[in-house]
Amino acid sequence: MTAVQHAFRKGWCPGVRRPMLTGDGQIVRIRPRCGRLWASDLAAVAELARDCGSGLIDLTRRANIQIRGLRPGSLSVLWPALDALGLADATADAEAARNVVVGPLAGLDPAEAMDVRPLASALEDALLREAADLRLPGKFGFIVDGGGHLSLDDERADILLRAVRSVEGAEIAIGIDRRDGVRWLLLVAPGDAVAAAMRVVHAFSRLPRRDGARMSALSDAEIEALEQALDGFGRAASDFQCARAASKRPLGIVSFDGRPIAVGLAPPFGRVGAADLLAIARRAIDLGLTELRVSPWRSFYVPVPDAKIAGEMLAVAEAHGMITTFGDPLLAIDACPGAPACASAELDTRAAARALAPLLAGLGCKTAHVSGCHKGCARSKAADLVLVGDGGRFRVVRHGTVRDLAIGFVTPDAISSLPSLSRLL
Repeated sequence: MTAVQHAFRKGWCPGVRRPMLTGDGQIVRIRPRCGRLWASDLAAVAELARDCGSGLIDLTRRANIQIRGLRPGSLSVLWPALDALGLADATADAEAARNVVVGPLAGLDPAEAMDVRPLASALEDALLREAADLRLPGKFGFIVDGGGHLSLDDERADILLRAVRSVEGAEIAIGIDRRDGVRWLLLVAPGDAVAAAMRVVHAFSRLPRRDGARMSALSDAEIEALEQALDGFGRAASDFQCARAASKRPLGIVSFDGRPIAVGLAPPFGRVGAADLLAIARRAIDLGLTELRVSPWRSFYVPVPDAKIAGEMLAVAEAHGMITTFGDPLLAIDACPGAPACASAELDTRAAARALAPLLAGLGCKTAHVSGCHKGCARSKAADLVLVGDGGRFRVVRHGTVRDLAIGFVTPDAISSLPSLSRLL
């Protein structure tokens, strides 16, 4: 009996925890190791989504994959299949602890200070070894970033490891999340980075737990305790200012110095059908492409060797509904699954987002968030325009989040009318 089968009989689910129940059934989450999936594994995941679920697959903001709408009895097929693919951890605690996001072009981006994939893998291994002893709140996470053209500077995590250039070649900046941004604690040699990060993790886990508070909620005294735990590691980063890279999330053919290195593909609102994903994965295999990288921007990056292969990959992606142009207005909108997929939502958020997309430029909005309820799962940061499901209509928020006061209300059938929205804004 495999670990997954044994866990299933005990009533809990390793690798993907207990499935979440939503409006369209159960959801299972897959957390790819170091953000990478073999193309053959992605094809298998698409087949599992088709055979065990509703045939819908979501990409998440933590670079995870979700299989939606699992049918009754399908878990007995799904768990062993994920186990055989190496996509399930030994315990639910291990999967929860291994919440590490890696830059999607790690090892490919020539502007990186170093290839951080070995560092990310070592961090995941350390978290897995100690998962049972860690007392970390839900969604406690890590970012490992090489600092290249596709940096993760705009993303948030409780603990950040960022490669920076130094006279020795490269160092790793260790930072923690604060409400006003990243607080950089230390600069260490790459070989010491995982040990330093784990020191911070253990120091955090020893703090008195306050209703699941995460790193950004710690007091100044608690931050001092974390800093004291790092005595003897590296050098202080009190004067260090991490040079933020310009925010880039290119899609289509991604080239540096005229050489294509990857193709970026984004399903609208992070959702793709199993048949489309299977066709894309199989074509990648036919072209000799072995892997796909998952990004926190609800997109895939497929490493490619040359322009010809890149063009062929781009063509099949476009034929199966993928967004391959960064300027597509749908990319400006974060939209949760909405009704009927989510039990908390009463309105069809994806339909509202599609109606809103062509109007954004005319409304003077560069970002938008359409949420089916007050939880705002699809986006935590402020947006130029926010629509929040409230009964049979949307609350309208300008330059804020779902928690801010509304300036008015709009019904779903009025969203496509530019004058209706313009009067509110």
